[in-house]
Order: sequence, then C-alpha cells, then structure tokens
Amino acid sequence: MPGAAPLHDRFAADLWSRHPFQLAYVTSDLDRAVEAYGELLGATEFLRFESRKPWVMADGEHELEMAVALAWLGDLTIELIQPLGGHDAIYREVLGGESVGLRFHHVGYRLSGTLERALELRDAQPEGRVRMSKQEGEDTLIFYVDTRPELGHYVEYLWWSPEAATFLDSLPRNWRGAERRVRRAFPVL
Repeated sequence: MPGAAPLHDRFAADLWSRHPFQLAYVTSDLDRAVEAYGELLGATEFLRFESRKPWVMADGEHELEMAVALAWLGDLTIELIQPLGGHDAIYREVLGGESVGLRFHHVGYRLSGTLERALELRDAQPEGRVRMSKQEGEDTLIFYVDTRPELGHYVEYLWWSPEAATFLDSLPRNWRGAERRVRRAFPVL
C-alpha cells in the first residue's frame, strides 16, 4: 500500500501504548539476585533452570548457555539471567566486568497472532537491529532488538503458539490476595 508506514513503525505505535509483559535483568550471581527480589519486592518463588541452546546472531548460529529464574510479580514476568558460557556477550556486556551485579537488560513484549506475522515483524527491523533470534519449530519465536542507542536497553519480542504458552501457568506467582491476571498478548498487525 503506497504511503503506508512500515510494519515495524505501525506495530511500534501500538506497542508502546501497552504494558510490557516482562522485565529482565542480568546477574553474575543468580542466587543473590533471587534473594534480592525476595527481600526488596517480595518475589520469593522462581522457576529456575539452565538452558543451552543455539541462537541465530549476526555472524551465524551460536550456542548460548545461561541459568534463568522466572516468576510472575503482579502481572509482569520477571526474568533473571546469569550468563554461563558460549556466545553470551549480549548478556555479559551489561555487567561491565563486575564480579557481582544485577543490571537491567530488556523489556519483553508478548506477541499474539500467527507465527508468520511475528516473523514479519522480526524481518521488518532495520538491518543490524535484531541482535539474536531463536525459533523452535512452529511453537516459539524469540528475538532481541537492539534499542540501546535510543532507550538504553534491548527490547525482546516473544511469540508462542497457544500450546507452548501454557508454560506460563507453571511460573510461580508472587502476589497476595489477587487472582491471576495475564495480560493478553497483543496482535501483530
């Protein structure tokens, strides 16, 4: 359509008027980070796991190893990431060489719609902006857009099929007296 804004521009206008799905931090000590969230914000329960998977990066596919803690805090998911090896510079660089630390890394937005539309959004990003991407069959697409020059952090987009998204129900919920409310994923234009 002549004169129409590019997909990522149309999407971004809608995206930033909504709430994020996730706040993510990088740490050099996952145990201390979980403890800090418990002490400061009352988030004491996290699902913890280690991941060693290939990601597509600008210079090809590389394995990335990390320890992760995930939990609901109100209607946000909190992700705490400890880089463990492989091609983990996207996380490790945020720590700036500190031996112990907890640093903000990215805000995550959950996408709804089809995988094809989520792939369109990823592919519509300006060249060099998608720092890394992972697709697992027809069920999962995750990609990071480098918005550090403008925003000071990355933006992560997450798309899951309805079946794959059920794992969100397994994340510990850290709030009292409220029923679980999950913000709806918003549509990919």
